[in-house]
Amino acid sequence: MTVRYSVSGMLKSLLLLGLVFMPALLYADSSSSDKAYTVKKGDTLWGISSEKFKNPYQWKRIWRANPFIRNPHWIYPGQKLVLPGGLGDGDLAGRGDGSILRVTPKPLTPQPVPIQKANRLMSRQDFLSIGHISTTPIIASGKVLGMSKDRTIVANGDHLYVTTIQPAEIGKRFYVYAAPEEVKHPLTNERVGDLIRIKGVIEIVPRDNESDRALVVEAWEEIRKDDVLGPYYHAEAPFFFGVAGKPAVNGVVLRTFRQKDIGGTFEAIHLDKGIRDGLRMGDTVDVFSSRGPKAFIGTIQIISVTEGTAAAVVKKSNSEILVGDTVKN
Repeated sequence: MTVRYSVSGMLKSLLLLGLVFMPALLYADSSSSDKAYTVKKGDTLWGISSEKFKNPYQWKRIWRANPFIRNPHWIYPGQKLVLPGGLGDGDLAGRGDGSILRVTPKPLTPQPVPIQKANRLMSRQDFLSIGHISTTPIIASGKVLGMSKDRTIVANGDHLYVTTIQPAEIGKRFYVYAAPEEVKHPLTNERVGDLIRIKGVIEIVPRDNESDRALVVEAWEEIRKDDVLGPYYHAEAPFFFGVAGKPAVNGVVLRTFRQKDIGGTFEAIHLDKGIRDGLRMGDTVDVFSSRGPKAFIGTIQIISVTEGTAAAVVKKSNSEILVGDTVKN
């Protein structure tokens, strides 16, 4: 039997295959350089990834490319992000029509990368203890009901009784929060928000009779009955890269805070300036007295920053810093 091939038919088939696969091949081989993006109100890393990469699961690449983002759930309008170009090995890329394509990047020639020193600002425990000023309330997950062995306060390794809003599995962790403190502006008396501070970490353990119990994993302040439980998330000690900045800023001390730790007593403050005023973690700002002559008191360093407020540790001072004092560069 003789098999006849149609040349024109084969050409049509090859041409059709080329048209079908060419867009995917072009997409897989293409690469793009890093791009800048300014965060808008309502943005999330998930949403930005979905919009820019056509794939929300690429959000971790944005997080890794912007090391100043300490918590991926907290980004703020005005922040400048780097959107990394190219794709990681085995990443899923959106084609734009709702489907996805697994791509493998071309090998790149290694380029020397300047190493920046990470400057640690303070311990993780002190950072969580100082807290931040928030305009939204704590998302309560439960509360402390009482202590074991008729105790009124507990420390690391002790057990306590808790209740949770949703059933909690053994091993689940929660933060223990101090009671929120309302913060008002010392010049206008207007409400700024609530000071949110964390006392420690607990972990659910097997029940004792009919009561839920928890182990105190960490406690840097006294945990007491009726303290609120909140969702646990991974937190690290604050740090920044490079050289500390000294931006032009003019604000006011909202609250002062003294805390004892293993290294002694340290002093921290909260001020009424934040991201929208150009403050970043690691920046230093001078403090001046609001009592009489505007005399220099000391220097603070920013350890956390929100849209409109910031927390700072006092690096040096020649007298006590008080609420209402001026922070200015």
